Amino acid sequence: MASGASREALLKREQNYRRKQRQVFLVLLWILVLNWTVAGVKLAAGYISGSAGLIGAGFNALMDGSSNLVGMVGVTLASQPPDRDHPYGHHKFEALASLIVALLLFFALWQVGTRTIREILSPTPIEVSPLVVGLTAGSILISFAAAGLEYVLGRRLSSQMLISDARYSAADGMVTLTVLAALGGVYLGAEWLDWFVSVVVMVVIFRSAWSIILESLMALTDVQRIDPEEVRRIALSFAQVGGAHKIRSHGTRDRVVLDLHVQLPGSITNRQAHAIAHRIKDRLLREFPELTEVTIHTEPLAEEEEAKLLSERGEGEG
Repeated sequence: MASGASREALLKREQNYRRKQRQVFLVLLWILVLNWTVAGVKLAAGYISGSAGLIGAGFNALMDGSSNLVGMVGVTLASQPPDRDHPYGHHKFEALASLIVALLLFFALWQVGTRTIREILSPTPIEVSPLVVGLTAGSILISFAAAGLEYVLGRRLSSQMLISDARYSAADGMVTLTVLAALGGVYLGAEWLDWFVSVVVMVVIFRSAWSIILESLMALTDVQRIDPEEVRRIALSFAQVGGAHKIRSHGTRDRVVLDLHVQLPGSITNRQAHAIAHRIKDRLLREFPELTEVTIHTEPLAEEEEAKLLSERGEGEG
């Protein structure tokens, strides 16, 4: 049974998590509206100029809403409370949604590559005008502004989904940047500018997608989230703890489950052992705000180790 302080801390974290997920959902909804606004601007500029690249970027922006919708479904599922089939909760659905966003980024990468090759092999006549350039530049600024805001909020809310979607929004701006480069190349007579910017953008998109995949896999494959040595240091700061081992943690960036074994003198009662374990748990919850569950198993020390511990530390507790 958890101590009163532990129960209160865990309940507060669960409430904060649900509130955070609602905020993430609203951010994704606003970004969805911005994406569709950008899509309208790009399509208008594309049909005015006759630029197949801009028209394609416009329809791509419409599809960008898919990443927002994926995110909204992901955070909705992740915020569901634990149940019989998911005793640890549903928070990994957010990591799964981020992984899908990474796959969408690879699709954007493929779009940039195919558009560049197509323009090299069969250049499309483009009408360059101040209106077209202004609309295109405006859509890029909106995409980057939305991505920047989403990234800042993602860091503030510790939301992997928002950070992943921000990279996707930035990738959309980069895709349109290649179209703007093509317009600039036509105006300046430097067609190579389109190819150069496209290659740079492809590299940036690939790096963004790869970083999302790595972060998502850390959650989905139960990579250790908290340094075991830090946990051991805290456990050993209690005078009657003679050792700590089998320290394991897993979860997402902001929802981590931890379990460990601590060794206590065999002479103490079961009630005393539980009291010490609860105090260790309270300390761990204070030190690591990302913890949502801590399980501590107590084991008796060997007789010689117990005698050595008691002689070194005495009977008191830290």
